[in-house]
Amino acid sequence: MTFERMSNWTNSTQLDISIGLTEAFVAGIGKGSDWYKIVGTYVSSPLNWAISTGAKRTDINTVEDIRGKTLGISRIGR
Repeated sequence: MTFERMSNWTNSTQLDISIGLTEAFVAGIGKGSDWYKIVGTYVSSPLNWAISTGAKRTDINTVEDIRGKTLGISRIGR
């Protein structure tokens, strides 16, 4: 799933959570995207993966809050 599609689906509430490379989320925020927020880290490795949700959502603020939610991931790792 592309970052644009995933972030748009998170914004429209089709996804509760998006998981992707942290730099894509940070770059989007830097370019003015204000419809999502970073709430945690999924994997800490040479490539950091962020967990993001809608900026105005009050039900997801920590990694523990994602249990039972619908999520999208930009690419599956091994």
